[in-house]
Amino acid sequence: MKNIIKIALLLCITNTIFTVYGQNSRTTDEGVVINGIRWATRNVDKPGTFTEKPEDAGMFYQWNRKVGWSSTDPLVNSDGGTTWNESYSEGDTWEKVLDPSPAGWRVPTKKELESLADTTYVTHKWTTENGVNGNRCTDKATGSSLFLPAAGNRFYNSGTLSYAGTYGVIIETSLEGFPLDASYGSHFFHNITAANVGYYSVIHASAENFVNWDAIKNQEIVTKTKYCTHYRFPRPFIVKMDGKKRVGVVEF
Repeated sequence: MKNIIKIALLLCITNTIFTVYGQNSRTTDEGVVINGIRWATRNVDKPGTFTEKPEDAGMFYQWNRKVGWSSTDPLVNSDGGTTWNESYSEGDTWEKVLDPSPAGWRVPTKKELESLADTTYVTHKWTTENGVNGNRCTDKATGSSLFLPAAGNRFYNSGTLSYAGTYGVIIETSLEGFPLDASYGSHFFHNITAANVGYYSVIHASAENFVNWDAIKNQEIVTKTKYCTHYRFPRPFIVKMDGKKRVGVVEF
């Protein structure tokens, strides 16, 4: 029999925190057990509090920090500030004193997050609840489930809000003179595909697949660093994918 642990879930850097323990209270939530772990049924809002409803996004949190950031624009943090903290977070574990979870809860470990994404024991369904898009995770053995709203994220070095209410797609490609072995959904990619994030592998100079770099480079540049460029497109992408046939296209 698996041990049941109470945890508060931080979905990812600058994403919402999900916590557990006592309905109809902003500080407690009864929680739900999925794959041996007790998860909160609502996101963390301001430090030490839950959102009012399970479909509410709550606030975004940067790694190992206790300051929440708004999940909608305009940008504002839980202390009332409006200037994004673009510095890198320290540490490889979340310090207890910096944990924004309500009393009795904590952010999860990597292993606990992986247990929620484990499709051997948990199903995942992209759905809409009370007008909010998200992923419903259901324990195959008990039927207990948890709704994770598609809160999106804020770009790490600018605070720009993106992907709110949607799900994303990753395109991995090799470059000329820089061959790349495809991940084929292994390791981290098992988790992102379980969360309804599409994954493409494009081989450089292939006659069958390609990336239209010219079209991408003509878009607005939001942020540019030595190794990364963040482009903004004028409208959402249309993603079509058939995993069984191994074909797909991303249009805009």
